[in-house]
This record gives sequence, structure tokens and C-alpha cells, in this order.
Amino acid sequence: MLTVQEQFELGRIKVIASEVVDAALNKFAKRLQTLLQSMLAELFDLESDWAQFSPFHKLPNELCSAIFQALLASSSPASWDFRQDRTRILLVCKYWHQLALNDPLLWSTVTISHITSHSTLERIINVTSGQSLGVYILDLRVTDSLDSALDFSTMLNLFDLIAPTSNRWIELVVVTPSVHVRAHVLDKARDLPCSRLRSMTIQGPVTCFYPVPADFTGKLRLTALRRLVLHRVVFPLWIPVPMPNLEVLSISDAIPSNGPTRNQLYSLLANSPRLTTLELLRIGIRLPWGEPTASDSVAEISAPSVTTLALAFDARMISSIALHSFFEALRFMSLPGLRHFDLDLRTDEDARTYLSHFLTFPSPSVSLSGMFSDMETVITLYLHLGTVNSLDLVGRAAFKRDHAAWNGLAIVTAIASEAALSTSFVYRLA
Repeated sequence: MLTVQEQFELGRIKVIASEVVDAALNKFAKRLQTLLQSMLAELFDLESDWAQFSPFHKLPNELCSAIFQALLASSSPASWDFRQDRTRILLVCKYWHQLALNDPLLWSTVTISHITSHSTLERIINVTSGQSLGVYILDLRVTDSLDSALDFSTMLNLFDLIAPTSNRWIELVVVTPSVHVRAHVLDKARDLPCSRLRSMTIQGPVTCFYPVPADFTGKLRLTALRRLVLHRVVFPLWIPVPMPNLEVLSISDAIPSNGPTRNQLYSLLANSPRLTTLELLRIGIRLPWGEPTASDSVAEISAPSVTTLALAFDARMISSIALHSFFEALRFMSLPGLRHFDLDLRTDEDARTYLSHFLTFPSPSVSLSGMFSDMETVITLYLHLGTVNSLDLVGRAAFKRDHAAWNGLAIVTAIASEAALSTSFVYRLA
């Protein structure tokens, strides 16, 4: 029979033991949760080997549910990137009802990316149908085979599953290595819900230019489009297409026969009042350009919303006559809101004659960057620039062996240090 004091001491021991056990269990639980989250982070790493984890869907429901909850705790579902991973797709489809779909901040965006199976995409769209989600970013990169092309066409048909009353935006990225794929893409893209197509990127194959059918743009109504990126694409962009909300237009590596005329470029700017960024990189220019004449439908254009202008020319893509006429035409383009001008003149021609026509900027906050062929051009820049606050220039590697170029660089640096016209001057070798 224990005395009162002994019972009291035993009670204290039990309490202390209970507290120790609880603390140990809590610590163990936290360590286990941390370990599980780190394991899941590795497990669901985008660079992981997905194939070895595919048996996950055979696990008991309770364990799958626990794993899914831990996954929710280890990452933000709003930024999930659904790759071609059977495990994660099955978990999401199976336990979607457990998610806080009514939280507009948490579920503002769902990214659907790198999916090669139309059945997978169909399950995702079906399981999320009717939910108040934000943006679908559909990034489809398919292989160069006819089977993939057929799958891709089927996947585009799934846009019909998105309810017409949904407020979801669509951002479409199409990388097209196959002629078959491209044909299917464009055939179906004409029927996309363009009223909600906010961003469209089309990248042609590396080996050849991608011809887009002439009637393609005529059938699109891109009134909601904010961003259009075309790379190695022969695209009839110059057909009048209403894009009143376009903010970013980037065209790169387009052949001369498909380049815009001056009036077509002016018309594009006039019809895109919200355009802030215009990039024309290694594009061809169709002659004649040059000074507008009385017969021109548009003699001068003002683009007050444009803040960034990027131009890149390559001697292999454009003749010196076309380049000169292009800069001549730029004299008649008013850009009062310009803040950054990126000029890449890796041509074999002397660029100074072109620069003297155009380099008078309306704002003292313009920054100039680019690639230039010779040091004299850089000196010419400083002689013509009175309102530029920064220069970030890149020279060819051959400058390393050009003593005259380095002497010229010293002169320019001296000008930059003595004049209050520039706040920064950076010159780098490519």
C-alpha cells in the first residue's frame, strides 16, 4: 500500500512521463512531417524520374489521402505545374473535393503544362469543371510523330469542356516540331474560345520556317489577346486583325518575304492602342520603306503607349538598303513614352548613318542597350545622345584584339564621366 506521498510522487512521474511522451510524439510527428514533405518535394520534383513512382495509385486510399494532404502542406497548389505525371494527376483527380476551391486567392491560377495524353487533360478539365478557377495555361509540347499530332488535335477539342460562362482565361503555348502537328493545331485553333485567349505563343521548328495558312488570322477574333509571340513563323500578321488589348508583340526570325511594309506596321500600331512592348528581332523588311510620300495611307504614326522598343538586325537577314530605309521610316514614328531602346546591329555595314537619323529621344529616362559592330558606332552614339540616362552596350569578341577599339572605348568612358547626360555606362564583350 503506497503512502500518500508515494502516490503523489507516482502521479508526478506519470504526468511528467506523459508530458515527455507527448513532447516526444509531437517532436517525432513534426520531424516525420518535415521528412515527409522533403520526400514529397523530391518525389514531385519536376526533374524526378516519374516512372518509378507510378505504382503510387495502387496504395490504400487512407495513405494516398495522407500523402495528398502532406503535398498540400508542402507547396502552393495555385502554382502547381501538372506535368505528364500519372501519380500526381491521379491524386489530384481523386482528392480534388478536399481542396479549398472557394478560396479565390489560393486557386486563382491552375497551370496545365507538358501533357502528352489527351485522356489526362480530359480528366483534369472534367474534375475541375464548374469550379471558380482563374487561368488555364496550356503549354503543349508534342513529339514529332503523327500519333502525337492526332492526340494533340483531340486535346484541343477538350476546350469545348470549358463552360462558356466560365471566367477562365486561356494562355496557349504551342511548340510545333512537326508538320502534322502544326496542321492539326491550326485547324482546331480557329475554333478556340478566342474571347478568353489572353496569350498566344507559336514557335516554329528549328529546321524550317512554319507557314501559317493565309486565312488563319482572318478567322480569329483576338479582342482579348494581351501577348502575342511568334518565333520562326511565317505568319500573315499584317492582315488587319482587331487586337485592341494587345500589350506585348514579339516577332523574331521571320523571313524577308513575310516582313511588314511601313504602312502595315503603322496600321498595326494604330490598331493596338495599349501596346507597351514591341520587339522586332531578326525580321525581314519588305521594300520599299523610306520617307513617306503623299500617296501613303499613313504618313506618320504616334504610339504613346510604347515604353520598350527592341530591334535586332542581322546582315544575313536584311540588306543594307532595307535597313537604311527602315531607320528612315522610324523618323516618322512618334514614341513619346519610350523608356528603353534595345538596338542590336550585328551587321557588316556601318551603322552610324542609320543611328544619326533616329537617335533623338523625347525622354531623359530612356535606357539604351544593344550589340554593335565597331567602336566608332559607340562613339557616334554618345555624340548623338543628349537625353539618355544609361548605356549598356555589348561589343564583339574581336574587340579584344582591336587596339583602336579600346582607345575609342577610353574616349567614350571619358565623355561619360565628364558629362551629366548619362547616369551609367556599361560596356561588355560578347
